[in-house]
Amino acid sequence: MPINNAASVDSALSYLESVQLASGQFPMEFTVRDHDGRVAGQSGTHPEKSPFCTAYIAGSLAWCDDERARRMVTKAAAFLEREKVRSGLWRYWSKDAPLHSQIPPDVDDTACISELLRRVTGRCPDNAHLLVANRSRDDCSTRGSFPVYLLHSILSGGGSCSPI
Repeated sequence: MPINNAASVDSALSYLESVQLASGQFPMEFTVRDHDGRVAGQSGTHPEKSPFCTAYIAGSLAWCDDERARRMVTKAAAFLEREKVRSGLWRYWSKDAPLHSQIPPDVDDTACISELLRRVTGRCPDNAHLLVANRSRDDCSTRGSFPVYLLHSILSGGGSCSPI
């Protein structure tokens, strides 16, 4: 039986359009499992508020030549721009997530969101120097690697190594 790609794409776009939040964020869920692999808790699923997830969905939609996809990408890009924290960096959790302030900005979220915004809007803060400054230089086993979290010492040009 042949696959109707146009119908599949149309169905996927309709679904994504129906679930994208007014803010531009795409809702995600995660499942908690115990050590035996069983779903833990009453429902098992929990909402995940993350610019990272939205960036991945918008990045895929950006390749789609469809007006609905373009509208969703525009909304997602506006959401991502609002989620930016100082110095043009991003955290894993969105500003309305309870854990947002518990982690510092990080390299992977910042790199992925920056790339998407450059590609779809042509605008993104100049943050490459902060990512490069976060490169490990001191330990032979990690020299040249990029630690995930951007530390206050990198953002302030010196000082403590506490997360921002």
